[in-house]
Amino acid sequence: NIAKELNVNPSYITKIIKNDIRYIQENYADPGLCLKDIAGEMGLNYNYASQLFKKVTGITFVQYLNVFRIQRACEMLDAGNRYIKDVAEKVGFTDQLYFSKIFKKMKNTPPKNYNSTTTLS
Repeated sequence: NIAKELNVNPSYITKIIKNDIRYIQENYADPGLCLKDIAGEMGLNYNYASQLFKKVTGITFVQYLNVFRIQRACEMLDAGNRYIKDVAEKVGFTDQLYFSKIFKKMKNTPPKNYNSTTTLS
């Protein structure tokens, strides 16, 4: 049990992680979004917040952020936005090549070839 391991109230952990996730959902398009800022807002040490996020979700903050951004990118591509550079920027990536690399890693296809009806990921 994470709460026992960290000697904190389980509802406190839930509050922290829910806040992190809500913050991602509301601010994912900000290319400068980082856990350090969120932790600072909550008065938490960055290392503590990082370890807690990974223990609770099973993935790092950056991995979660990238998954969320790629999901939003897929929605934009499904809606007909085929300008990869625009999609990348709208979901918070400043580098189109990095966006394409992350996208391909998660979806097994580059964004220019993405089609939700034929992609299984």
